[in-house]
Amino acid sequence: MKTPLGVRIFAVIQIIYGSVVVLTQGLGGEIGMQESICTPIRGCRGMTVTYQYLLFVVMVIGLVPVIGGFGMLLKKTWGWWMSAGYLSYLLLSEVGNVIDALFRPSTSLDISLFSILIAGLLLLYFLKERVTHSFRITISRGKIMAWLFGAAVFVSVLY
Repeated sequence: MKTPLGVRIFAVIQIIYGSVVVLTQGLGGEIGMQESICTPIRGCRGMTVTYQYLLFVVMVIGLVPVIGGFGMLLKKTWGWWMSAGYLSYLLLSEVGNVIDALFRPSTSLDISLFSILIAGLLLLYFLKERVTHSFRITISRGKIMAWLFGAAVFVSVLY
């Protein structure tokens, strides 16, 4: 079965996005800079940028989309899982930002709500039978969602 066009377009966008993150963070990240980090599990807190933080950002926020995008272009099941897992992480992260914005009015809600809409719609598209069938995903949607949510919580806790 041929890979759906929407998946191929998303894979290319994902590769470009991840490459930009790797280049900007990997080459331009400043060690010792103060940053505010917001996660759905821990909320917002100030931190100093360290090598470990930049490595995490480059590996999870940059390389996962690049590798997942190439995997999807090659019709690999692991590429679908990486991309769907990344979307789940983004969705959970943005939901956390919205919850945080309810308690901190200075935080912008518009971008987070837009990101939730886009990530949610993409995830729903990824769960369509045609898409899962083309990547040979045979488990139920409920189990897929449980695995994706579990992975997103795990990465959020690490962050």
